[in-house]
Amino acid sequence: MKILIVSDTHRRDGNLTQVLDMVGQIDLLIHCGDVEGSEAFIKSIAGCPVHMVAGNNDFFTDLAQEEEFEIGKYRVWLTHGHHYYVSVGTEAILEEAESRGVDIVMFGHTHRPLIFTDPQTNVTAINPGSISYPRQEGRRPSYVLMELDREGNAHYHLSYSQYNRMHAPRTFYCHESPLRGFPLLRSSLLLIERRSLRSFLCTDPHASMKSVLSKLRVNC
Repeated sequence: MKILIVSDTHRRDGNLTQVLDMVGQIDLLIHCGDVEGSEAFIKSIAGCPVHMVAGNNDFFTDLAQEEEFEIGKYRVWLTHGHHYYVSVGTEAILEEAESRGVDIVMFGHTHRPLIFTDPQTNVTAINPGSISYPRQEGRRPSYVLMELDREGNAHYHLSYSQYNRMHAPRTFYCHESPLRGFPLLRSSLLLIERRSLRSFLCTDPHASMKSVLSKLRVNC
């Protein structure tokens, strides 16, 4: 069984798409949060069941804050981690994992990869880092592959994407826009965009249409 674990894509999904092509068929995709509206897209390209939770930047989502589920003989707790102070250490989240009686806790938020097994509780903490905005030394987009062998034992492989699309523009589809449920706010933002364009044209009446369009960005 092969499981791909990722986190903190922040709607920059190019690296994830490339990694899915590179690793081949997987049995499960786990996303540790900060999807920012790409839930439907990620599920559509995964080609397998998906476990996904909300992160601190997932404001308009129906995703759960946390999940618990089984992978083979292992009980897994999935959370983004920001409620457990993971930016300053793993003590709180490992303590909570032990109290829940899980074998593995998967989280993100820090954008720094980590695989650590507590020698006292035998709880394994997995943070795949960010596949879109890495912050660790070297800033290489990272993910974790988890595999179960024939005996059902888990093996973890911290891997790095050879692609780096950190600066690719985020894509918003009109029917998936985070403002889709707020028509008044969306209209206000579009009005601001139009006024900004008018101001730009007034200050530079000789601007070419190409230069105008390069400065205009409207998210439906």
